[in-house]
Amino acid sequence: MTETQIISTPKTRNAYRTLSLDSSTIDRLKKYRKSLVAIPRAKDLIFTNKKGQIMSVMTPNHWLEALIGETDLPTITVHGLRHTFASIQVANNINVKALQMQMGHSDIKITLNIYAHLSQQELSAQVYDMSKILAQ
Repeated sequence: MTETQIISTPKTRNAYRTLSLDSSTIDRLKKYRKSLVAIPRAKDLIFTNKKGQIMSVMTPNHWLEALIGETDLPTITVHGLRHTFASIQVANNINVKALQMQMGHSDIKITLNIYAHLSQQELSAQVYDMSKILAQ
């Protein structure tokens, strides 16, 4: 079976966005780019296969699977990390409108209903907070 990949436009206009990255991530990306100087890259992509071509969409999942395999952590996909990111942001009281923009969602309902999951600990804390309020 031959795998064909096409570079196209994003699904929605909200998917066109500027991502804010911390300085550590920017430094790592710059070092990574310098390590690829000898490889001509297709369409000036950041992540490519060893030939400088578009990598398989499954490659990052294989990398993650190999890393997780060396630990006791549960298996997760790269897309699962996207859900984890959103949930951690919500748990840390990020502005949900900012999170929506960062995730590239056209509707905040997508961000909150599909990506932002509450942990059991957060639900328990909510019940505890409510009991304190009612006790007043």
